[in-house]
Amino acid sequence: MFFVRSRSIARLGPLVLVLVWLRTAAAGPQPLDLEAATARFLTESPKALALRARVELARAGQAGARVRPNPTFAVEVEALPDKAGVVGSRQDTVKLSHPILAPGKLGARLATAQAELTSSQASVERELFGLVIGLRRQFFRALAARQLLEAQRESANRLESLRSKLAKREQEGFASKYDVMRLAAEAGQLDLQLKAAAIELARQSTLLAGVLGLGDSEPLELRGPLEPPEVARPPDDSLARHPDQVELERGKDVARAQLKQAHREARPDFAVFGGSLDYDQSVTQRGFTVGLAIDLPIHDRRQREKAEARARLGVAEREQSALATGLLARLHAAWNAYDAERARLGAARVELLERPEQILSTLSASYAEGEHGLLELLDAYRLERESRLGYIRQAEAARAAFIDLEEASGRLLTPGH
Repeated sequence: MFFVRSRSIARLGPLVLVLVWLRTAAAGPQPLDLEAATARFLTESPKALALRARVELARAGQAGARVRPNPTFAVEVEALPDKAGVVGSRQDTVKLSHPILAPGKLGARLATAQAELTSSQASVERELFGLVIGLRRQFFRALAARQLLEAQRESANRLESLRSKLAKREQEGFASKYDVMRLAAEAGQLDLQLKAAAIELARQSTLLAGVLGLGDSEPLELRGPLEPPEVARPPDDSLARHPDQVELERGKDVARAQLKQAHREARPDFAVFGGSLDYDQSVTQRGFTVGLAIDLPIHDRRQREKAEARARLGVAEREQSALATGLLARLHAAWNAYDAERARLGAARVELLERPEQILSTLSASYAEGEHGLLELLDAYRLERESRLGYIRQAEAARAAFIDLEEASGRLLTPGH
């Protein structure tokens, strides 16, 4: 990596822009796997950046909780004119008052601000996890669309190779025009399927680019296995670290801190004040004043804040109990679905990949020897193509079940864990 001064770039002018454009055009689409897509999403996506900004807002509230009340400075002048033989007077007063927080108030405010910051972080983490799950779903939809297109392109190439061989056999008198026409019709149908697959890939890629916060001008070349990995069953006690549970627990911490703060805020406040006093009548007199003011909480004892905090705490405890039951049921259901889809995928690997390929290979050899006709060979081609597409769709379904399991467990799963 190197850096160039802005004046140097300005001097080079259009040359730099042309070189950059040529490099981008020559590079073409860059490979993008799941890990790179996730990292890019977390660092560049506008949604992820907007969520993180909410944490900074909570940090600002934490800074505000540290602020102590300001002192008050006052100057008072009172003048009475001479009237009916009574000598007038003038009184000048300068006062400085400094509030003193009751013991425990500042600490309670700081504890509440810290709890709100932690709760905000937990909320952001939960929403980020949900966005990452959505990203993974869209990534594999686009990857499946790409693999479906590539599989049909490979079938089209095979069919094109067969057309060349058939054209040669027609010239030699070993194939009829009907066979040539039948093969051309099959190729035309496959071409329509290719166009539909390309449209679907473009749609899914555009949706993925939107999730990543990229423009349509940046092509995506997705890489990675579509088949899900084999993972161990997540234990039930791992749900204690589920983002939904953590967020709710942090919300309870906020309610506890607010209840404690309401009790502290009900304590009386103090204010120490003092100043100088000048009194002029017939003789100038100077003095000073010192005092202590106490704000007695006779009527407002933070009853509303206490009641609201207790209510929020009670609601959170009931929601936590219901959430734990629901998360456990979701985890068991997701695991059963994942286990079943993986079993189906294992069977599909034999039935949809290996066996149709063997049939096509056998029929291709028999057709070359003249033992089977073109229609039988086209049936074998069609069976192999449809079976491979079916396997890709089954792999996509198994991957979707795996992502459902990740969402239910509250964490991204790795092989063996």
